[in-house]
Amino acid sequence: MATSAEEKELAVRNLLKTAPKPQLHIHLDGSLSFDFIKSSAKRMKLQEPERFASLFPLNIENLSENEISNYLWSLKEVQHIQGDIVSGNGNWKMFDFCNQFLQTKLDLKEAVYDLVMRQHREYGVNYIEIRFAPKLHNLCGLSDKEVVTSTLDGFESAKKDLSNIGVHLNGGLILCALRSHSVEDAKNVLKLVLETNALGFDIAGDEGSYPLLLFEGVLREAKNQGCFITVHAGEWSSLDYPTVQDNLRLAVDIGVHRIGHGLDLKNSPENLINDVLLKDIGVEVCLTENCGNPDRCTGYADHPIKYMLENKIKVCGLNCDNTLLSGNRIIGRPDPLTECVRALLRVKVAPNALVEIIENAYKSGFQNDALKQAVESGKVWRENYLPKLIEIMNE
Repeated sequence: MATSAEEKELAVRNLLKTAPKPQLHIHLDGSLSFDFIKSSAKRMKLQEPERFASLFPLNIENLSENEISNYLWSLKEVQHIQGDIVSGNGNWKMFDFCNQFLQTKLDLKEAVYDLVMRQHREYGVNYIEIRFAPKLHNLCGLSDKEVVTSTLDGFESAKKDLSNIGVHLNGGLILCALRSHSVEDAKNVLKLVLETNALGFDIAGDEGSYPLLLFEGVLREAKNQGCFITVHAGEWSSLDYPTVQDNLRLAVDIGVHRIGHGLDLKNSPENLINDVLLKDIGVEVCLTENCGNPDRCTGYADHPIKYMLENKIKVCGLNCDNTLLSGNRIIGRPDPLTECVRALLRVKVAPNALVEIIENAYKSGFQNDALKQAVESGKVWRENYLPKLIEIMNE
């Protein structure tokens, strides 16, 4: 008797729920939990009543998860209508909402701790790199250094508590410069990476309005300093924004270690793809984030991940990007398990290819023990999960 689509999805979910998973591309401010948001709001109401009074929307601590969710989807829909454009020194409104709750040392520490613990407890994540822009978290007086120190404290606390129960989790933090901010800000972010225990450097934000060329000097300095580099590039379409291909070319020429999204590689010339392969540059694929915006990708079946795999581009993981803000009302939000399910059942990625993607993510990690974890987790996947997964997919 043939297995229905619903039965197959349930079987895959049940099988892979406990499988070890990596996350290389996940933004702190876009991945807050509803519990954290409400807890932070209540604490702010008691300790900072004036700042609490300026929160949007009002009475956030009394809203249900569904009400908060609808509010965020509304912000995102307006953002898409406006073309995802960001003014100088600005940010997208839905991220402004989240960053209201990330302005104190305690909030930053707890947000990172909460994210790491949730990802492991609910989805089996044992390697995670969390990224954020320090400049977005000093609205209430914290210095950039204090922001980074607080987030590092949160990560280390989570690692320690997991270690105490026998769980070995690796990873760390990536610091982002925003395209809509100044080059001087980007230089300061790089300085923070070099002065702290942050893992690497990223440039993120409005790709259509701010070419990567603006930050070429900073990126080359990061490379010269031996810094691990990932950049958001090829996330937007060169059919609408011609400089997107320039962004990909510059990233490859500099020799970044990873590219975030990389959707527009499907429109790149053969010589650029060859250079990606030659330099062993990994692409952090974010399926649901991309498919949540029809201007980026019309659906899972059309996602360029298939082009990447066919052309031997190293796909390093199925990443959430934002566990709270990615996706849309129709397809829902991403999580590490659901991204695996969608890759298998909607994109039609083969089970062996999925395991290779998982292994590539571990191997591409910026943390020192990532390669060791790649071997260990890859062995677990191949011995404990792959045979049964092939059986389910062939039913």
